[in-house]
Parts: sequence; structure tokens; C-alpha cells
Amino acid sequence: MKKKKKLGKTLPQLIHEFLAFRRVVGKQNTIIGLQTTLETFAFFCLNRELNPLETETVQKWATTLRAPVGGKRVRTGGTINVYIRRLKSFFNWGTTMGYFKRNPCALVNKFPVEGKYVRGFTADEVVKLVTAANADPYSWYWVPMILLGWHYGMRLEDCAKFGAQCVDWDRMTFRFTPRKQSRREIELPLHSDVTNAIKDIRIEDDQEYYFPLGAQRYTSNTLSKEFKRIVIAAGLPDYLTFHCLRHGAATSMIKAGIKLTSIVDIIGWSSTSMLQRYLDTDVDEVSKLTQAKSVIPAIVSVSNNQEASVPECKTP
Repeated sequence: MKKKKKLGKTLPQLIHEFLAFRRVVGKQNTIIGLQTTLETFAFFCLNRELNPLETETVQKWATTLRAPVGGKRVRTGGTINVYIRRLKSFFNWGTTMGYFKRNPCALVNKFPVEGKYVRGFTADEVVKLVTAANADPYSWYWVPMILLGWHYGMRLEDCAKFGAQCVDWDRMTFRFTPRKQSRREIELPLHSDVTNAIKDIRIEDDQEYYFPLGAQRYTSNTLSKEFKRIVIAAGLPDYLTFHCLRHGAATSMIKAGIKLTSIVDIIGWSSTSMLQRYLDTDVDEVSKLTQAKSVIPAIVSVSNNQEASVPECKTP
């Protein structure tokens, strides 16, 4: 039987076919990340008329990801090495399918990790944040969302899509399944702050989310801008994002003595290795560095116009 010859396909067509393949078993966030990366690469090659199958093209593309364009980086949602890994998975698939003879990412060296300073909110800053949120026109969903982020380390999407039927008022708990690592549902106790923030919200029988407008605005990508407005109104540094609440929550849980495995369950990570990325430096612990006994001899004070004696240097 004669083997059917594959017809030539364009890069966008292959990307579409690859994403369709990955959607079978991949999570939504994974697919979005792959699509963003591959579309960025395809546009780069098309705009500069470069061969996407050349290793040099991949190197040039990665360089543009690191270099700011117009004062802003052209990438979001991952490091350069994450982008390279996504692109490599696409070419591995294409090689297996017989579309490519080789993977141009195979010889691309791992890029040095970029330094990034990220810190969490402190308790005092959260008080200011909640105060500013109370004065916001959309305080009815921003206050509880901020408290969910601070006390439980929940992501913005999880807070915006807080289930309308997830609260058990008899047991004072709520059920929660992290959307990014939706392995299993966990039950968490209601903090008094969160209880006070949501107890007066009226829920309809057919309502899906506690904060339907918040869920809608998360989908339209407007919540981050709203949160930035609240941060500025609170007089806090404008680089603080909602995700910084997650950093602060992880640090607070450690200080409270919660077990690492429990923190992983609450925040929704797959392993404790993620915890190290989210811990802020404990200022109180670091201050202990200055409490060590001095190793420098005390300086002899000079009084009564007497000169301090200086040890004589002997010549060998």
C-alpha cells in the first residue's frame, strides 16, 4: 500500500493542530501559556522573515523576550526558560509527527535566571488595603476577596470565582478547589474576617459565584487594574499586586506554625518545593544577626588628658 504523502502546512496551522492535541489532556492555563508563547514566536518569525527551524532564530527570539521594548518587556506569565520549554514541546511534537526533521530548540542553552524582587503584603499594609477597599465603589466584592487572598493565599481567579454554594454556615467552613492545581477539593475553616465580609451578601438559588460581577470582570481582565487603584488609594507602593497577598499568606502561615504539607494543601501547590519561592524574609529573624557578641576589642576611652597606650610594634 502506497504511503500517503503529508501536505505542507504553515506555522500557524501547525500551532493550531498542536494546541488541539494538547487540549485533550492539558489544563486551561497550560493551553493559554502554550498559545501565547507560540503565537509570539510565529509573529516574531513572520515580522522579521526568519526561518523558524533555525536555532539562531530561537536565540534571537529569546533575546527579545529579555530586552525591554518601549520600556516594557514583551512577555508575561513566565521566565524565558519557561518560554523555551514550551516552544521545545511544540517542536518535539512536530518532529514526532514528521513535520520537522529536527528540533531547533535542542541546542539552545538554558538562560541565566533573571533576578526578581517580589515581596508579600504585611499585616499593617493589609489593614490599609482593606480600608481603601471599603471606600471603593466595588467594596462588596473587593474586601472579601482581599481577605481571602490574605488569610488563605488564594489566587485572584479563585477569589473572583468563589463558589456561591461553597460555604457551610452550620460548620463555619467553605469548600475550595484551586483552579490551577485542581487535584482535589479541600475544606477550610471560615476566618472571622471573611465571615463578617460575606455574611450579609444575598445569594440567589441559581447563583454560581458569590461575586458574579467580580467573576465577570476577571474574565474581561479588568480586576488587576481595579486592584492597582485600591493599592494607590491605600498609599502603598504601586508595584504590589494581588499575588503579593499570596506571598504574605505563605509567610504568615509559616510564622503561625502551620505544617508545610498543610500550607501546600491550603494554597494549592503540587509540592513543598514551591513554598520557598513565596516566603518573604523574616525581618525579626534577620535582625538577630546584629545581636551576636562583638569580636572587636572595646576602644579605650581617653580621659584626664591621658593618651591611650598603644601596643609597641616589635621588629622581628
